[in-house]
Amino acid sequence: MDVLFDIDGTLVRSYPHEDELYDRALQSVGLALPTTDYHALGASTDVSILRVLAQRAWKRDPTDAEIEQVRSVHTRGWESRLERSGIEVMPGARDVLSELRARGARFAAATGGFRVTATTKLAAAALSIEVVAAAEDGLDRPELLARAAGDARPVYVGDGLWDAAAAASNGLDFIGVAESEERARAFRERGCRVVSALAGVLDLLE
Repeated sequence: MDVLFDIDGTLVRSYPHEDELYDRALQSVGLALPTTDYHALGASTDVSILRVLAQRAWKRDPTDAEIEQVRSVHTRGWESRLERSGIEVMPGARDVLSELRARGARFAAATGGFRVTATTKLAAAALSIEVVAAAEDGLDRPELLARAAGDARPVYVGDGLWDAAAAASNGLDFIGVAESEERARAFRERGCRVVSALAGVLDLLE
């Protein structure tokens, strides 16, 4: 694997709908999303966030049935939204994937979202990229990123501080995609390379 991409906020513009729909899914099991600052929450995948909130509220991990309930409600919510309004592809995403494919580069996606919702969004966006790791594949993002990377040393491309932290914990190069100067500054403070739009990734990969 040469390059791994995050999905939400990196390949597709899914926020704030992602936060709203995930909160609605949590409410189906009696929980609620207290913040969208996942870096501060200390969890950054759909499963690890659910575990943190369950421990706070119930003093136990969620059951398999509760995880499936949240996943099911979340997926149905996205399916309904996608039917109504589709999903916006991040500027440059199609061109970047096409160029990497033309170069013979190996690339895939590693996401903190549920696998089924991730693939649903990518299908709606008509982006051809395999999801090699998702929320179900690790205790949190560092572990699922390690699973996605395997023995390779791919560059990880993402838009969240949790992406940068997960890459660092695995010793992987990271490129941050930051549309705001505030986020770009936060990446630079962590020693990350930063681009303001996904198309800039190609230059850094060279």
